[in-house]
Amino acid sequence: MKSDTSSAICLLGLLVISLARPVAAQNQTGTQPPALVQPAARPAIAIAPFDTDRTGWMPPPHFGETVADLLASRLVTLGSFRVFDRGVLPEPDQGRRLPLDAIREIARQSGVDYVVLGAVTRFGNEKKNTRGGLLGIPFLGGGGKSSQESSVGLTIRVIDVRTGEIVSTTTSLGAASKSHRTVAGGGLVHGLPVGGLITSSSSGSLDRLVGEALVGAIDDAAASLAKAAARISER
Repeated sequence: MKSDTSSAICLLGLLVISLARPVAAQNQTGTQPPALVQPAARPAIAIAPFDTDRTGWMPPPHFGETVADLLASRLVTLGSFRVFDRGVLPEPDQGRRLPLDAIREIARQSGVDYVVLGAVTRFGNEKKNTRGGLLGIPFLGGGGKSSQESSVGLTIRVIDVRTGEIVSTTTSLGAASKSHRTVAGGGLVHGLPVGGLITSSSSGSLDRLVGEALVGAIDDAAASLAKAAARISER
């Protein structure tokens, strides 16, 4: 009799424990805890070399590849995309980009979801000079100032490799400038101007200005693409 009672108590205990488990999983309000929401997968992209023949400006060698690599590096840092090396895309044929259908197919076979195509659509390099002087005479305490500004504009498209649809576009512009000042000192001796020219200028060169302008355009474009990443990943 005692053995039957012990067995019944054990079975009752197991039943209580099994019923208590789902209750323990409930929160304090008596409702089941919400299911965890899985974040959307980051879109996988590859960035083709940028077109550089739309401005009439003769770019340095491999400038289009440099723009693509800088954009890829910035997007990797931001972390909104899975960025594939541009080596998974076909190389341009004699400087000309292959047809989009061919690029899409090769990108798709490489596991890329979207291909990024871009172009340098603006390049500017402007110089300005201003001069002054004392009593209208440039050599009497006068001088001048010159400034130089470079600008780079980019246009970018993000294309679905499966459908060819353009899912996002952005344009960006970067600019950089430097100034150069010349101060004249001296006077007139026998009606002839004499004296020296004292020059002070900010450090830098045209290459540096173009580089700074390009980085500014890249940062602007990358920020815009990062904002669009969530919308793209929901497709």
